[in-house]
Amino acid sequence: HFKNDPDARKPVMEFQHEAALNTVINKVKNTLTNTFGQDVSNLTLVCVCASSAYKNNLRYRDFSTRLCEELNMYNGFNYITVTKDSLPKHLHKDRNNGPEKSYDETFFRGKFIVIFDDVTTSGQSLMKEKNKLESIGGHVICSITIAKTK
Repeated sequence: HFKNDPDARKPVMEFQHEAALNTVINKVKNTLTNTFGQDVSNLTLVCVCASSAYKNNLRYRDFSTRLCEELNMYNGFNYITVTKDSLPKHLHKDRNNGPEKSYDETFFRGKFIVIFDDVTTSGQSLMKEKNKLESIGGHVICSITIAKTK
């Protein structure tokens, strides 16, 4: 229910998404504070973008806003823009082919970054995001996912 996907076979009710959102925020918050302590406020959260700008907003806007406010972290959400949508990964064979994005390079330069992805399969999306953020001057220090496919 975290994905809040309007194209899912079984529609997600708002209360289901909210419950899932609260659960994920609490788990990620606990993991980050237990790992980084007070230094968590020096970190920047970056979510691996969904396949479209619309789905990205549904999935990550509230999550990143709430998590970053609660932990006093920097929120990278508004500094990465999906400029061209792609098909969801489960609908095409090329799992490396995600949406096209633009980055506010000035914002990310010198930041210590935590990458978040809701579900990972091979880790290629995480690595692609890590490589991009580091190429523009960010320092990726860890990644967090809430699920892994088989």
